[in-house]
Amino acid sequence: MVRKTNGFRNSIQKLDANELFKLAESFDLKGPRFYKKAVSLYKKAAQLGSSDAQNALGECYREGEGCRKNFKQANKWFTIAANNGNADAQLSLGFSCFYGDGVSKNWQKAIYWYQLSANSGHSGGDYNIGRCYYDGTGFKKNYKASLKRFLKASQSKNVNALKYLGYHYFYGQGVAKDLAKAFKYFKQSAKHGDVESKAFCGACYHDGKGAKRDYTKAVSYYVEAAKQGDSWAQYCLGLCYRDGEGVRKNTSVARKWLKISSDHGEKQAAKELRKLIA
Repeated sequence: MVRKTNGFRNSIQKLDANELFKLAESFDLKGPRFYKKAVSLYKKAAQLGSSDAQNALGECYREGEGCRKNFKQANKWFTIAANNGNADAQLSLGFSCFYGDGVSKNWQKAIYWYQLSANSGHSGGDYNIGRCYYDGTGFKKNYKASLKRFLKASQSKNVNALKYLGYHYFYGQGVAKDLAKAFKYFKQSAKHGDVESKAFCGACYHDGKGAKRDYTKAVSYYVEAAKQGDSWAQYCLGLCYRDGEGVRKNTSVARKWLKISSDHGEKQAAKELRKLIA
């Protein structure tokens, strides 16, 4: 009796690189997932020249999905895909060089790959170059240069770029301080799920900075961020319960959130918690 798998194998041999890649994605991205099968198909498509498959295979090796985690193999396939113009692979190689994953840490090489990714139209390339300017890694710290990169990345709704634009305008970094613009960018980033931006939106509503003071809205943002583990939002939420701002005053709940925040390392939360316990 012929095994059923033979028909499947024979049909695979007739597929081109793009068709193999799409088939691999169906095993990788749609439930139930079969990562080992996906890796096998990615390899076939990669060997036939699909840069998307080469990049995906690199991601599988990097994450250890369907194969043993292997940064050197990941970077091998990222390099092949990157040299074939794949923007995602170029960005991933930038990460590898920046953090030293499977290669020697080298910020200049990271920036090289980030720039190629940006040239290929990937907002992540511009965002990461912006971070290098913002943090002073690989470049001399330059807020005007980082602002320019974040603005470009934000055109593609890059969530992190939107957040850092918020920082620029909130603190007046490389641009005149503009709390209304800062709030606008934080709100956009928060809408797409960024936790820190949610905490900043809460602060803007709470303090009336860039937005009309509204304790209820402030608490709403603090709650979202606090439940997602933001220690500063947990601290602010504790203060709101302590003072009855946006919520009914509740010392017990205030202690709860201050304790959680303190356990996550917020020193000010620990200080306020001691006052409530005393």
